[in-house]
Amino acid sequence: MDCKKIDESVVGVILAGGKSSRMGSNKVYVKYKNKQLIEHAYLLLKRTGISTIIISGYIEGYKSIEDVQPHLGPIGGIYSVMSSLSEQTENIVFIPVDMPLLKASLLIQLLGYAHDYPAVYYESYPLPFVINCNKKTNKILLNMYSQLPKGGSMKNLLDNLKAKAIEVPNELSLSFMNINTVLDLSLLPD
Repeated sequence: MDCKKIDESVVGVILAGGKSSRMGSNKVYVKYKNKQLIEHAYLLLKRTGISTIIISGYIEGYKSIEDVQPHLGPIGGIYSVMSSLSEQTENIVFIPVDMPLLKASLLIQLLGYAHDYPAVYYESYPLPFVINCNKKTNKILLNMYSQLPKGGSMKNLLDNLKAKAIEVPNELSLSFMNINTVLDLSLLPD
């Protein structure tokens, strides 16, 4: 589903700075349906209508923001991106690089709630999520970042933000399949 262009104040971010230790090689370059996972994620954000797309972690050929301090997980990447963006950014859509079945309609639904809550995500799935960029959310994120690596889970971040959890329609639960191993990759539908 392609949709209209989203306001310039919304930025899409692909979290791609992980170690990929369970995969054995960098996941961003793993192919599914003849495309690298990074391409799937990038095209998903484009289909959602987002024009400003950033990679959290360095990937050659893409606009990237490297982690301030590497290997601190998603919170480290989220902090690095949010501390680098301009004040004109109102909302950021964060997606993981390793969910090639994610659908644009799910991201659009999250964005529909973005102005009513500090952050919004799908129940049982901390990623993808949308966060409002404001002083309060930045302060919460800075506080969590300063305590890393302990206490730095996505669940803790979402709880601290008082994020809204949205129910996942049953027929879309496969969309959240996360690819961490070669076995996970082999389980994806053809």
